[in-house]
Amino acid sequence: MEHALAELPLALFTTIGAVGVGSFIYLCLAIFTHSFGEEGLKRLDKFTLVPLVLLIVATICAFFHLSQPLHAPFILLHILSPMTIEILVFGVVVGFIVVYLLLAKFNKLPAVLRKVLIALIALGAIAVGIFMGLAYKVSTIPVWAAPHTPIMMVGFVLAGGTSLGLLVLKLAKLEPLSQGFKLATVIVMLIGLALSAYGVFSLYTMAQGITTHIANGAEMAAEMFPCVVVFGICIALSAILNLVALFKNSNVALLSVSVILALVGIFAARLVFYGLQISIAL
Repeated sequence: MEHALAELPLALFTTIGAVGVGSFIYLCLAIFTHSFGEEGLKRLDKFTLVPLVLLIVATICAFFHLSQPLHAPFILLHILSPMTIEILVFGVVVGFIVVYLLLAKFNKLPAVLRKVLIALIALGAIAVGIFMGLAYKVSTIPVWAAPHTPIMMVGFVLAGGTSLGLLVLKLAKLEPLSQGFKLATVIVMLIGLALSAYGVFSLYTMAQGITTHIANGAEMAAEMFPCVVVFGICIALSAILNLVALFKNSNVALLSVSVILALVGIFAARLVFYGLQISIAL
């Protein structure tokens, strides 16, 4: 747990950032499968500020990972480092979101351009998940360098963004949603859940089998097991609430709880990730 708490800013960045960018995948699905009309789109653009605020918070958390936030620009001195690329990709996606919302604000976003930009943002969200995982490709920490790390992060983007995307649509009063949107949302969310579960399970089981002269992977894994349980319970409950919102009666309170559960669950999984920082000598 000591390693996990030492990386708290990064745990928050990767949690909030994944949920924030992931929500745009579902906004993209909504725009491509439904016609909301001019007034509906105005309301949607207004409440799209909610995930943008979360992304700004995530950015602040990333800066606090450094010894002093004002030193953050020095990361650009190592332009090819995995962490630099991760932050740059994240920044580019956030930049696209800002441009998208500014164009919408000044009525410069025709239907075709809206679809092009939101599609690029949705693809960028998946790229953010991939590069968040690749940033930890450290040869001396095998449980981080394995393929399950980017797979896990993409899963968090897809699964964690569901509730926030649905919340934005609910706040904008864009109902009823089309059957095509509901079906696409369920499919993407289930893929996200599967990738998330696979990533966390693979990380945990791999850590159990590693023993060095300074660390016992099995003991470290046992210490982080409660966080694994929290992840499983919270992400499952969030998914259930999302399904209720899609096919039964939904409200802002229900979807807000779903967002909180997703954040708590993914944060617990990120603590597991950082808590299993088992270094080996080469």
